[in-house]
Amino acid sequence: MSLAITQGRLRAALPALSLVAVLVPTLIMQPAVMSYFGSNLLLNLAVPIVLATLAQLAIITVNDLDLSI
Repeated sequence: MSLAITQGRLRAALPALSLVAVLVPTLIMQPAVMSYFGSNLLLNLAVPIVLATLAQLAIITVNDLDLSI
């Protein structure tokens, strides 16, 4: 078993790496984000963005809307 980084493994790890890339500077600049209240605020604000992203993904997936100009 090889530990080589393949394109598939890199693609699978990209969301986690992106999350770390966003959270580390945030935690350095605002350590209060690590508290229960701070993380609760962040997660509550993320829910509408996730739902809007999933709705856009569904529309683009079924080709109901052409976004070309």
